Amino acid sequence: MPFKLVLIFIISLMPLLPCAAENVIHMGYRTNEKLPYINKSPDNSGLFVELYGEAALRIGYKLKIVRLPKKRLIKELENGTIDFYPLLAYDKERTAYIHWIPAGYEQRNVALTQSTVNELNSEQSVAGLTQLVGLGNADYLAHFDKSKFEQFSIPELEIERIVKMISSGHGDFYVYEEAPLAYFIYKNQITNMRLHKNLLPKEFRSYAGFSHKSPLYKARINTLFNQDAPISSTNLPVVPEPGSVADQFSNALLQLEKEGFIEALEIKYFGSPLSH
Repeated sequence: MPFKLVLIFIISLMPLLPCAAENVIHMGYRTNEKLPYINKSPDNSGLFVELYGEAALRIGYKLKIVRLPKKRLIKELENGTIDFYPLLAYDKERTAYIHWIPAGYEQRNVALTQSTVNELNSEQSVAGLTQLVGLGNADYLAHFDKSKFEQFSIPELEIERIVKMISSGHGDFYVYEEAPLAYFIYKNQITNMRLHKNLLPKEFRSYAGFSHKSPLYKARINTLFNQDAPISSTNLPVVPEPGSVADQFSNALLQLEKEGFIEALEIKYFGSPLSH
């Protein structure tokens, strides 16, 4: 076969040939919604996909979102099949397999109750009440004396279900992030519920949990680690190796914060910045 015909034949096959593998960073999230951050699976639209998708793009990666039940997601984070989980609350036990990356904005945790409940502003104020607790959620009241109040655990809690349970008296209060709770109350024009903003400390940085076992994470000893202070999200024995994908991703989020990109997303989805 003449060379020219061979060349034409090869060119005609090129679309069928496998392309180079894409650089992909996997974000895991549970199947239920957390509006306006993310919709119910399989709909991934919301603030998360815009924020983390842009951060991934900045470092030459494509964001892929994996939706699974929370317990399975944690297992996938442990073995590194999923690279990171957004808004993962700090847990000392998870330090063995998680590094906390600043998510670029602040949040605070509040208590949700019926509007008739007196102000919850201390450990004493919840005495005798029943707290609804989502299995797999952070222990927001870890420092409280649990013998003073009841706890009722439920798997895969959604805000709509929480509101219905509290409204019907199947629980007195629920502790969670202010932004999604306030968003749900506003969006659905709920008038029989209230948020208690003084039960827990004020604003704090939000963190995404990045898996130590992820192929995108490389660790080095944290030279700034303070052995005399408790291990926390800001005081960890190891940190990402400079230049690693995890390090680049973290820096991209910080840059997006500096540029005002994150504040613009907050205004778009919440109507105002989350930091108040």
